[in-house]
Amino acid sequence: MGCLLLLVRAQAQQLSTEDIIADIYAAVTEITEVENEELHTQLMQLADHPLNINQATSQDLAQLYFLSQQQIDDIQLYRSKHPFISLSELLLIPSLKDYEVRDLIPFVYVGKPEKEKIYGREIFTHAKHILSARMDVRNIEDYETDPIYARVRYDMNYQNRIQAGVNIVRSTGVPLSAMSLGAYVQIRHFGPIQTAVVGNYQAQFGEGLVLANNMHMGKSTYVAHVGNEADGIKKYGGIYGESLHGVAATASICLNGGKTQGDRRLDISALYSMNVPNDSLQEHVVGGNMTLRYGKWRMGITAIGKLYTDSVRYYYEHAAYNQNYFRGDRQAVMGLNFRHCWGKVDIFGEIAAAQNKQWGYAAVAGMKIYPIQDVSLIAIYRFYSLYYDNTLGYSLCETSRINDENGGYVGIEVKRIKNLKISFIGDVYGFKGVKYGINYSPSFGFDVLGDINWRLNTSTKMFWRLRAREKGNSRTYSFRYQVDWIRQALRLRTFAEVNWVPSNDRQQFGASIYQDIAYSWSKKWTVQTRWQAFYVPNWNNRIYTYENDVLYGYSVPAIYGIGGRMYINIRWRTDKVALYLRASETIYEKKWANDKRHGLRTRTDIHVMVRFTM
Repeated sequence: MGCLLLLVRAQAQQLSTEDIIADIYAAVTEITEVENEELHTQLMQLADHPLNINQATSQDLAQLYFLSQQQIDDIQLYRSKHPFISLSELLLIPSLKDYEVRDLIPFVYVGKPEKEKIYGREIFTHAKHILSARMDVRNIEDYETDPIYARVRYDMNYQNRIQAGVNIVRSTGVPLSAMSLGAYVQIRHFGPIQTAVVGNYQAQFGEGLVLANNMHMGKSTYVAHVGNEADGIKKYGGIYGESLHGVAATASICLNGGKTQGDRRLDISALYSMNVPNDSLQEHVVGGNMTLRYGKWRMGITAIGKLYTDSVRYYYEHAAYNQNYFRGDRQAVMGLNFRHCWGKVDIFGEIAAAQNKQWGYAAVAGMKIYPIQDVSLIAIYRFYSLYYDNTLGYSLCETSRINDENGGYVGIEVKRIKNLKISFIGDVYGFKGVKYGINYSPSFGFDVLGDINWRLNTSTKMFWRLRAREKGNSRTYSFRYQVDWIRQALRLRTFAEVNWVPSNDRQQFGASIYQDIAYSWSKKWTVQTRWQAFYVPNWNNRIYTYENDVLYGYSVPAIYGIGGRMYINIRWRTDKVALYLRASETIYEKKWANDKRHGLRTRTDIHVMVRFTM
């Protein structure tokens, strides 16, 4: 066992914590095609403040989105028999592969399962403080106004129980008087108070039909993890994305002898938020949740009320696709959810109703089955009626809104063959009304994807993906190949993707290849560069590729056009100070640039960031 842990640690040393987080982020976002800065932020903060594996609750571990519910249950089952003495014991848990233990190690540590006392005079002096400042010069050639983006961020963490943060953001072309300001203070595990937040926060309960404005797994190559969201209330420390702004708290009533972290308790949550969707509208939200946790059962009820200072309107008010969206100055939404884990079967679901021009209804029901070791199956059915529309909710869906959709999702993950993981997902859906980009109704679509991950040895990993998609009258077929090679301080990645969009008048093809080279030395310096070529003349052929950036700046842009792209990242780190520099340039083919970019052949971006840890 000791030799196995040394092997895992050797692999972890080849990949820095930031590299591991980058791989997780890419796997989650490249399929959903949605960037979520908060995912990367949360993982980085968990790496800075690891969880005590002998004390972490199921909700704590669910923040690690690459862990499935089965793996979380197995960790807690092992711990219930005897506390962890060493992280090497993770290799004894059958559902965790060695490479999954490698991904887990940066976020956990072994400590005594007891709560440390908090002394008021020590909170600030013994807390960990992180201050970062970032400045970008974006798309220099194409900005009529100044292209400067700036951000200052401060985070404080004391024992993972008291956290605070402030964000100040100045967007490109915005005067200093219009800068954005965000802040939060969060406390956790104070007597019956499990979580309390003032400022920016996120909340999710059940399957998200009533309230879910946090990170969503959605469709993912982490097949067994879909539907495994971290529910509850938590602070929001990101820059982009939606959050609630106000106050929220969760308290627990213990049902098993005074242990508030036990498996028998009633959690009661309440929240208030005031959001500003646009310059002329304010949204006030009040609501709550009650969740009964009794062994492997979880049952909850969630209700929110929304009051607007004016009737909700849309920019394209008369567009056909938004005629069934909510309009009015007040809305009520409520739902019931459940979850039950029984041996190798995990069932879950939620039903909800939302006030609209007439009441709309929604339902999600799913099942995960683990028939044999290292095989996971999942099936989810969803129904969102024509009049169900709730901007604060989100669940598995094809569009960005849970409205007017009926579909079924299945997934299979097999890890029985040594060093080989095979994943398959299939999604079939239909829309009763008109949807954005589809000018007829009813319409149907599907999304079928297969992945193969093969780890030849500790240094080499290969990846293949086949995907076929249809939405409305548009169909896309794509193939992706990737190989990673790591040897001590050197990391290479070769990537290629081609796609085909059949059309009545012509066949549309798209292709992109790139080569990544990263090298680290002295445990302080890392240099990473990419050289990419792409032929994507049509927007329907766009290719999403993950890109490294400065800290908290990772992205999955849509590659579109004809030309080449290159960037270089330089990272210098010590225990107290880190400096990040990125420079990138895209060069477009002349004729395409004249036709599509008003003659602009290049795009140049420069990002600089410094981070202080105290």
